[in-house]
Amino acid sequence: MTRLASPVLALALAVALAGCGAGSADPPPDAPSEPSGVELPATAVIVCGADGATVETPRVAASRDGVHLEIRNESGARRVVHVQAADSAQGEGFPQGVHARVWALPPGAASVTCDDPARGPGDEPGERLQIADPDGVWVSTELDCEDIWSATLDYLAGAPGIQGEPAEAVRAASEVKLDADDVVELAGYPGAGESPAVRVVRDGSVVSVASLVPTEDGGWLVSTVTRCADA
Repeated sequence: MTRLASPVLALALAVALAGCGAGSADPPPDAPSEPSGVELPATAVIVCGADGATVETPRVAASRDGVHLEIRNESGARRVVHVQAADSAQGEGFPQGVHARVWALPPGAASVTCDDPARGPGDEPGERLQIADPDGVWVSTELDCEDIWSATLDYLAGAPGIQGEPAEAVRAASEVKLDADDVVELAGYPGAGESPAVRVVRDGSVVSVASLVPTEDGGWLVSTVTRCADA
């Protein structure tokens, strides 16, 4: 079986299921909002050195497609970068050099670590990163419940996708349970075209979130489903 979901997506789900960010403490309290007229950088610069992570841009503005990161691994060895933001996290291993990524990190306070993969995550708190959403583009992916069920789905290579818009693909996917009156809509960042998130709103509460991956025939497949256990 070949998994179509990206390594970043799989790691993000694994960290989210664990209920905490690997290698990082809970994110620090939110920083004060920026004064009116202050323009924040559009890219967060993270440097991995011999002593861990340094965030050179402590505040960053999210874009329509997510949070842009410039990761500079100057440690001389492979490092795993983890970013814990609210109840979600993403992580990926990077060799020496400069790497650009766009991650769907929610607005608010985040914690950043650079870990040696041979040693695993440490216990030290991460470096602070504050993510702003000045244009108000983020649509929450947080579920309105505490008891949560999650699954990652596998498909054969070349599996046909569900045609149509992402929300239509979720409506047609058997893995997502829907009631007749549910609202199915894009969530996260609206420009995250390669791996969009779709949420299900039932009676005003978010009860399910699905992540999609594109297929070779121009369709979509559901790669992860997270929903309220009683939904």
